[in-house]
Amino acid sequence: MTKWVNGIFFTFFIALLSACGTQPASFGSGTKTVASADGSLIRYDTKGQGRLTIVFVHCWTCSHKFWTPQLEYFAKQYQVVWVDLAGHGESGSHREQYTMQSFGQDVAAVVQETNAQQVVLVGHSMGGPVALEAAKLLGDRAIGIIGVDTFYTPFTYPTTAEQIEAFAGPFREDYAKASQNMVQSMF
Repeated sequence: MTKWVNGIFFTFFIALLSACGTQPASFGSGTKTVASADGSLIRYDTKGQGRLTIVFVHCWTCSHKFWTPQLEYFAKQYQVVWVDLAGHGESGSHREQYTMQSFGQDVAAVVQETNAQQVVLVGHSMGGPVALEAAKLLGDRAIGIIGVDTFYTPFTYPTTAEQIEAFAGPFREDYAKASQNMVQSMF
């Protein structure tokens, strides 16, 4: 029974990841680009209008397309913004350190470029910590943060050099196997 349940969850997880690339790409007035703090070119788009701006931040290995239904729905009442983090979706990357702080800089650069003054940041999974980092940079502009499937896992981020190596080493040795083991550990 456990293998069957794990198989269903694994299949659901893979379907969720693959859904990131299946949504239609059209959205607002045209994709725009802004440079993040490290020079990485970050792609984003806006749609709708209003005093409140909702910024949607995708999860790891995904893109803005994950949010297509929500973007369309909320654009009827608010200004909405999608962002592709550096190295994801349509964004490029000159990044040497892929950290939550640097991804937060991506989001902050987009918000500053749009001149949004009242922002609610919505982050899915890894997008939650990214939204927190962006909020630190945005100060009073960030009036809310919503985490979707965020902070529920017992996974702890490595902080010492030894912990970082223990986590990253298997990915350098065999990325496919290490990724599979990580996903299976979630279920």
